[in-house]
Amino acid sequence: EHNRFCFELFDRYNAYPSCNDGHVVEFFPERFPGGDYYGQKLGLGGCGNIEERIAMFDRAYEHMAALADGSAPMDDSVFERSTEEHSQLVEMVMGLEHDSRQCYYANLPNQGLVPNLPEGAVLELSAVITARGFRGLQHPDFPDPLAASLAKTLAGQALTVEAALTGDRKLVVEALLTDGCVRDPATASKLADELLQAHRAYLPQFA
Repeated sequence: EHNRFCFELFDRYNAYPSCNDGHVVEFFPERFPGGDYYGQKLGLGGCGNIEERIAMFDRAYEHMAALADGSAPMDDSVFERSTEEHSQLVEMVMGLEHDSRQCYYANLPNQGLVPNLPEGAVLELSAVITARGFRGLQHPDFPDPLAASLAKTLAGQALTVEAALTGDRKLVVEALLTDGCVRDPATASKLADELLQAHRAYLPQFA
């Protein structure tokens, strides 16, 4: 019932994405035309409700801001252990100090770790922490069909970086189209203009 797409990937490719459907589906927009997701719509029940998610993070941000400026008291719950990644920070620091050789997930440049993905692309993958830093684990048998899809995602990211460095609006549009969530050039062009307008204070190169 839950994470049906991830289990489908596992059945087809013998590989299960550890972050589950709520995160994975965004990398495969072509498999969910019109946002259809097993009888639901993505963002409207399928993988959660986007409006509820936005409201939740808005509340979390307001709470953090209040803690930071001292207008809200900091209770003991902030010191309780969480199951989220940030609770592993102390373990990682200790691992670097003591060469623990424990396994975590890390964002690392692809230096032969996944041979069928672009060299140098930053990947989130399994890594062992040592006194010399994180050492990514090899994935020599990563399925080619999945690599093809992820290579397109990485190409879109590279276009985004190039667009940001050069201030080229046309590349912004191409990056949106390469990402796959937007398929119509006219829609991508309109979205690019809206994004650049909303963030114009931080993107003077597009003025």
